[in-house]
Parts: sequence; C-alpha cells; structure tokens
Amino acid sequence: MDTSDLINYYAGLLIVQYASLPNALATVQAYISALIQNQIIQQVQDGFDVKTAIGAQLDILGTYRGITRNAYGLAPGSYWSLPSYSDTLPGGFFGWASYADANPPLINWLQYNDTNSVPYAMTDPQMSLLIQLKAKLDSWDGTLGSLDSILYSFFTTYVTVIDQENMTIIYQHQNIDPDPNQLWTVAVLQNVFPHPAGVGVTFVGV
Repeated sequence: MDTSDLINYYAGLLIVQYASLPNALATVQAYISALIQNQIIQQVQDGFDVKTAIGAQLDILGTYRGITRNAYGLAPGSYWSLPSYSDTLPGGFFGWASYADANPPLINWLQYNDTNSVPYAMTDPQMSLLIQLKAKLDSWDGTLGSLDSILYSFFTTYVTVIDQENMTIIYQHQNIDPDPNQLWTVAVLQNVFPHPAGVGVTFVGV
C-alpha cells in the first residue's frame, strides 16, 4: 500500500460514533501521517535489501559481513620488461620503451608483491552475490551436507567440497564455470569459505 492507502486504512478503523465526524477523521489522518512519515522506515529497509541495493548501500552491507569493495590478487598490474634484443614487447616495440608508448601510461616497474597489491573494485553484482554467499556461510551449521547445499545454491555443480577424512578438506572449482561475476575467485580472495578449527583447507581448480 502507498502512503494514502495506509492513512485511509487506519482512519477507517474509527469506531462508528466518530467515523462520520470530520474533525475526528482529520485528527486520525494527521496522527497516522506523522507516524508513518511517508513510509520512510520501510524505504530505508528496502534500500538495504542486499538483492536490490547498489553502490554505497552495498558497501555498508558488506561491512556487516566483513566484505570490502576492493579485492587484491584478481587484477595483476602490467610491467616494464627487459627483453632480449630479438623479443618484441606487447606494445610492438623493441627493448626499452618511452613513457608515451603505453596508452594509457599505466605500466609500472615490476616488484614481487605487485601481483597482489593492485586493487580490483568489485561491481555491484559481484558485491551483492558475495555478501549473500557470506551471509549463508555465516549461518552454516557445520555439517558437510549443509555446506554442499549452500555451495550448490550459488555455484550449482561447479564447486564441491571434499572431506578427505584426514582433517583436511578441499574446495574444488571447475574451471569451465561460466560465471561472469567471478564469484569463486572473489570469494576465495575475500576468504569467505569456512575453515573449521584444526582442519586444513585447500582450494583447487580442475
């Protein structure tokens, strides 16, 4: 119901003695209008529905689940190189290149930690799915069957968990997974999958 429907609904609950009195009706309508405040409470609630939230709304919801917008390790940077005389760089030039040869000039010197230090800003669909996945995993009851069910609801048959019965488990992802939101990758990078105490966990692609 919209705001006017709600006001009329509650005004219509007046007892018979007052229902026909204009001032009584107007008083109730005024009170109800103030109480529901154009349904702002419901609008705030709807605005933070993880399935429809966008932008900053998702960022806030992510903080409740320990999810951040930036993922590291998903988008390694590009680097200068020192090729041999006969090698051709991706830009089509030999040897060292000038700053203007890279367009846009986003190439930097290679450092060992650079592949994990380049932030990748997740899209809203990625954030939404990751928050939903983390919420489900946060309510996991600790059984393998329940974990299988949660994984299936997000990855269908592309992700399975294998109990090796030696205090280790394997999360196995099929590389043919067509998921455009890279949910598996960002979920691993954000460390959302359960790591039971005392159990070794391995992530593999097959």
